[in-house]
Amino acid sequence: MSLLRSGLLAAVRVETRAFSTSPIVLKKKDYPAPPKRGASPYTLFFQDYFSKNRSNYLDPENGRLKITDLARDCGKAWGDLPYGEVQTYTEASKKDRAAAQAAYEKWYTSLTPEQLRAAQADRKRPILTPGGKEAFKRRLDDAPGNPGRPIGPFFLFLRDMTPKIAQEAQAKTLVQDGVSDGKPRMELRRYIGKRAGELWNELTDAQKEEYKKKNREMREKYDAWKKEYEEKK
Repeated sequence: MSLLRSGLLAAVRVETRAFSTSPIVLKKKDYPAPPKRGASPYTLFFQDYFSKNRSNYLDPENGRLKITDLARDCGKAWGDLPYGEVQTYTEASKKDRAAAQAAYEKWYTSLTPEQLRAAQADRKRPILTPGGKEAFKRRLDDAPGNPGRPIGPFFLFLRDMTPKIAQEAQAKTLVQDGVSDGKPRMELRRYIGKRAGELWNELTDAQKEEYKKKNREMREKYDAWKKEYEEKK
């Protein structure tokens, strides 16, 4: 099973749990339940897709949900979604995550020390304090003057080659209607990634070194900015 399919199935299982008719017995806790995390853009899209198409994925014999079929079709629909609609879900996700973060901070501050210890005992991962590593990372990404996190040499090459490979693919009619609102759709993205890998392997060591040098320069610039940012805080 591919990583993509595994990810889709995981999303489906999480989102369809709310629609299950099976009883779920919850252990009584000594503390209020934590709020849910904010939804990703794909999760929001899946919720819309599932609510509109749920009846199409029920097995007529036993009434069970055809999770594999749903994951496959929803993943394809997401890959074919125009860039403008993807951005709509992205913006909705940002708002949902901001609301979830506010709810989490309210929940965390409402706990007594005993409740916090009990909540931590029920979890494998540590409970982060508001303003912890995740919050710091978000603030860092949104901070003014951030030059951007460095990307690897191959991905720098991929960024440079994407327009050329996209033109090559469409000229050879390897994809149909492959671009929407200036952004490549799923079929074209797969081709671009595969073709870029082939071209990268054809580069000489000297040519690859140019991209490695760019990566080092980006990392040095980012690390210097990050150090200055942290010293001001």
